[in-house]
Amino acid sequence: MTLANQKQLQNARAKLKLLEEKHAELLAEPGESIATRKLTLQSLERWMKKLKEEIPRYECEDCPSHKGDKGEIRAATFRP
Repeated sequence: MTLANQKQLQNARAKLKLLEEKHAELLAEPGESIATRKLTLQSLERWMKKLKEEIPRYECEDCPSHKGDKGEIRAATFRP
């Protein structure tokens, strides 16, 4: 999954919010069988992790401080 524009970023944020709400709902009210609930939670967590990684990646690539003089993306420099 790679976000390509602001619209996809907005959709990813909305989807993440829905997934987080569903995850919290399942944790609060276990109604399904234990195995089904566990697999559903794992799936939701996997999707949330992907979105939580992809959203900052897109924001970082879109950030002017990470673009060179010609607009190309350059590696971020981290100093301890």
